[in-house]
Amino acid sequence: MSMPFPDPLGREHAALRIAAARARQDATADTLGVVIMRAVAEAQSMKSAGGDSAAIAAGLEQVVRERWPKGREEDWKYLCRDCDDYGWQVHSCPGDATCGRDRKHAEHEYVTPCWCPKGIAVMPKPKQDKDELEKVGKVTKPTRWGR
Repeated sequence: MSMPFPDPLGREHAALRIAAARARQDATADTLGVVIMRAVAEAQSMKSAGGDSAAIAAGLEQVVRERWPKGREEDWKYLCRDCDDYGWQVHSCPGDATCGRDRKHAEHEYVTPCWCPKGIAVMPKPKQDKDELEKVGKVTKPTRWGR
């Protein structure tokens, strides 16, 4: 039997993929979980050595706050300012017929679906017309042989 020729381009590609995967993994990176676990271990050792519990807790909190990932630097951008991307617009009714009620009632807030895609998704769907054969009705099957 003959051996297939080794593909030098395939071997080089595989080596590059392995090198790229290793480059993405930073072994020296201090992730939040690693830092917190180190701080907890140090706090436990300080507590077992007889340290002040309040000072240890304050130090642990300070370490977590320093290493916690920061939030957004810019404000959140809503796609729809009317409903804040919930799909419902909030309205207030002073007690008159603003909300659609005929009778006098208490002041309250109510919601309506928004015009945006999220609001369209929560709108009730119109009922589909049934085809003519479904409108006719179902035929019952005979229950016995014979008659």
